[in-house]
Amino acid sequence: MNPLVLIYPLIPRGIEVPAEEEATVVVNGIHVSTGGMTDGNSVNGIGVSAYHHAVKTNGISANFYNNTSGTLNGIHVSGFANNSEKGAGITIAAIGNYSENFSGLQVSFFNEAKSMKGIQIGLSNKSERLKGLQLGLWNKNGKRSLPIINF
Repeated sequence: MNPLVLIYPLIPRGIEVPAEEEATVVVNGIHVSTGGMTDGNSVNGIGVSAYHHAVKTNGISANFYNNTSGTLNGIHVSGFANNSEKGAGITIAAIGNYSENFSGLQVSFFNEAKSMKGIQIGLSNKSERLKGLQLGLWNKNGKRSLPIINF
């Protein structure tokens, strides 16, 4: 068992997307780990781990803590959070989803995207530029702030 799994929740700031020159791991297929990766270049396929940090993630990932990817495409489920610079597909997390630019579906307590095309479902949803729908207790986009439903 990777000892980082035990102290990972104590890290005060999220681990960022690895720099291209530092990202050494390429996975094409299935990645299953009791720990995770912090130096992923590209992961294409299915990944199951405690945490996941990669430049590009394409496919399906399930993570106990979080998933942080520069480019995130596919279905991504995390116990705490999903973070991406650019993403497309479905992100589901217990605490939050964040993306600079996302197309698809975000489901979590707190969803945030600077630019969003699609649907956000959660207690609180926020997007500076929204082309789509927000469903939640409080929804905010560049045009308006509304409870329950916003567009």
